[in-house]
This record gives sequence, C-alpha cells and structure tokens, in this order.
Amino acid sequence: MSKHTKEPWAWSWSRKDEANIITSNNLPDEECLGACFCDESISDEERDANSERIVACVNACEGIKNPDAVPEMLKALKQLVGAINTIVLHKGIGKQNADYLWGIIDEAIAKAGSEKL
Repeated sequence: MSKHTKEPWAWSWSRKDEANIITSNNLPDEECLGACFCDESISDEERDANSERIVACVNACEGIKNPDAVPEMLKALKQLVGAINTIVLHKGIGKQNADYLWGIIDEAIAKAGSEKL
C-alpha cells in the first residue's frame, strides 16, 4: 500500500497563513499536509480550484494501490465499449444487455471527465 497519509483529505482557508491548508482527519489536530499559496500570477479562485483538485484526486484514489494505472483503465474501458458494440452488431443478439452494459460504462467514462463514445 502507498505510504501517503490516509484519506479523507480536506482543505480550508487559513487567514493566519494566508493560504489554503490541506489536512487529513487521520492526523492529530488536523496537522498540515500541504499548502496552496498564491501571488499576483494566480487568482484566489485558481488557488481554491487547485486545492480542491489536489484533495479530490487523493480522495478519489482511496483504495487504489496504483493510481498511475487509472488512465490505462479508462482507455481499456473505452475499448471494451467498442468491442461490445461490434459483437452486438455482428451477432445481432443480446442488444438489450449490451445497451445496459454500454450505459454503465459510458456513465463511468463520463464521470472521469472523458468524452462519451
């Protein structure tokens, strides 16, 4: 298993530090794991979006031993959709089941922020 601090992570604005502080409920007194600062080149809105993305990515990967494999899994899922469609077109059987599976897969791909097939 990975060596990072366990999820869930969260972030909040720290007036004292003038930064978004990233913490975990699994640490005593919600100790700081990291901070997102900004200067003139980064707006407060972008700083908040960066903090949100860091926390969302870590929390979304909870339980995944190798997060580097997620893009490859998404690619395989897209290929599976194509294979299901090919089988249904050539065999002409099980279209209702294939449509159901395709819907589940398409929804998962969309949740990942990738385009539907």
